[in-house]
Amino acid sequence: MTHVPKEKRLKWDRKAVKHYLVGYADNVKGYRLYNPRSNKVITSRVVIILEPNDSPEMTQVNISEGQGTSLGHTEKQDDTETDSNQSVITVIGNDDSTYVEEQSETSSSSDDFSDCLPMKVVKNLAEISQPVGTVRERKKPDRFGYSNMCVETGVSLYEDQITYEEAMNGPESGDWCKAMEEELKSFEENEAWEVVDRPDKATIVKCKWVFKKKLDSEKKVRYRARLVAKGFTQMAGIDYKETFSPVLRYSTLRLLFALSVNYNLDITHLDVTTAFLNGHLSETVYMCLPDNLVCTNKENKVLKLKKAIYGLKQSAREWYRRVDDYLQSLGYNKLIYEPCLFIKRYDGVTIYVALFVDDFFIFSNCKKQTEVLKNELKTKFKIKDLGEIRQCLGMRVRKENNVISVDQEQFVEYLLHKFNMQNCNPVSTPMEVNLKLEKASNCSTQYPYQQLIGSLLYLSILTRPDILYAVCYLSQFNNNFNETHWKHVKRILKYLKKTKNYGLKYVKDEHDLVGYVDADWASNSLDRKSFTGFVFKMSGSVISYECKKQTTIALSSTEAEYMAICEASKEAIYLRNLLLELNCRNESPILLLNDNQSAKKLAKNYVFHKRSKHIDVRYHFVRTAVENKYVLLNYLNTKDMPADILTKSLSCQKHFEFIKELGITEK
Repeated sequence: MTHVPKEKRLKWDRKAVKHYLVGYADNVKGYRLYNPRSNKVITSRVVIILEPNDSPEMTQVNISEGQGTSLGHTEKQDDTETDSNQSVITVIGNDDSTYVEEQSETSSSSDDFSDCLPMKVVKNLAEISQPVGTVRERKKPDRFGYSNMCVETGVSLYEDQITYEEAMNGPESGDWCKAMEEELKSFEENEAWEVVDRPDKATIVKCKWVFKKKLDSEKKVRYRARLVAKGFTQMAGIDYKETFSPVLRYSTLRLLFALSVNYNLDITHLDVTTAFLNGHLSETVYMCLPDNLVCTNKENKVLKLKKAIYGLKQSAREWYRRVDDYLQSLGYNKLIYEPCLFIKRYDGVTIYVALFVDDFFIFSNCKKQTEVLKNELKTKFKIKDLGEIRQCLGMRVRKENNVISVDQEQFVEYLLHKFNMQNCNPVSTPMEVNLKLEKASNCSTQYPYQQLIGSLLYLSILTRPDILYAVCYLSQFNNNFNETHWKHVKRILKYLKKTKNYGLKYVKDEHDLVGYVDADWASNSLDRKSFTGFVFKMSGSVISYECKKQTTIALSSTEAEYMAICEASKEAIYLRNLLLELNCRNESPILLLNDNQSAKKLAKNYVFHKRSKHIDVRYHFVRTAVENKYVLLNYLNTKDMPADILTKSLSCQKHFEFIKELGITEK
């Protein structure tokens, strides 16, 4: 796989293209790679060599007819574990420079990452040289492989997508045709459309085929073809009116995990096949006929859509409305504070149904009634029963002896592999203590900084609050980064290598929901704004947490803490109301701990003097929350405040002390 530089592709173009190695460049250090689609040869420096297990097709590709030369896959190196002598080549100077420097990617190296050279097209295929040298055999890692990562994390086998023409003209056209037939069959079964004459003056929505290879649980390649509408061609007010569809909050899901260990609830995972095709359209939408759909007088025919197919702007909304109506018809009540959570209670039986797009998570204390619900759902939808929850929205969930562990170890392994950091030296903290960075005057495009920040942000939001502050701080430089910033964001990967098997652990206890809130006053040297951090804990681990830079500049530490308490109070009230709806707590206030006595007094008393009169009225919301006994403010010494981990970088000892306090532990 060869990376396509950002400057040589458009927004929706592929980021990587499959090539075949044909030799090595003469004048520069790089690989000569043949593209069978364009029938050209390019020169590139950084490539990913797919293993036989990763690339199922072992076919030979002829460069051109009459030359008698063919290229095929050979036994190649394992991508998962980088050899200490493997080099990553970094360009020195501008794009036209031919001087390069080799850097060994070892445990003690700086772990540089660079884009490939600008692609040099060789038009004369006679110039292609035969592959030279032999490929060194490497030891396969015992516990980890790239294919395993794809299965565990749900990551697609290949990152590049192919067009309809490429799929039909390629060596795998038969497999893609079968995949398209299966997709069209699902449309037929769901009566998704009808063929009609093209109406006059009507908007005709365009469509396209999307092709993807994935690995199933048995590590076999699945060919997936999905017909999607090009929603951007729809006309607002004509083809659609409303598009909003709620989705389950991650904090709600973590709360359900905590409740399931306290009340010993079983968790069942269901997946709905082609879920959006169950939604009924309320608008009249016409779509052009897709490629490969046989129809007489095709030029004058269009599809009148009956169901909300993938790609339409209102599809998710119509699917949610269908599920909502059906569950309520079965006697389930939708929660006011979480519209994707439904509850039903009778005769000592409690069932919670959480909906995340096309995934159902059933929490129940009665297996018999769970089976009843599954059978009822199967009468309306095409359901795939995944049994006891194991994989959930990119997280691995394990329940043993009424203890639930949630982690993303495989995703961490995937990131280490993707950014060539498998052999890096692990570190004990995600960020240096008191780190202060400045914005770079010239943003470097050499490093995939934004890509790594986005991946780390996803990880931190789901299961790793211990890296959230470091990610938030470094995300300030998404448009102004250089090698120094790249070095510090890679440090997070080094920390993750040391703690990759860490996750959230929920255990049964009698402690109520408790919150911790902190602020680091004027800690940001760029604009002198403060960071707010809060975390809510229940059943031994975190339920909800946040790290956020405050929107205004605080004039004192008291003011910064006061604004942080306000943000935490809003989340506390939400969680309190949610627990009340679930009938899992009484109306007592949520305990909220902070480490600033002055801020606590300011929240409890209507103090108005020259040092507080300028505070925006929106932050005085916390006074109402305290007065109405929604939250109870108490003081906690700074040295014992675990929310510190969300507002500043800490020493190794403090860091691990606080993550242990928050229930972030080794599996």
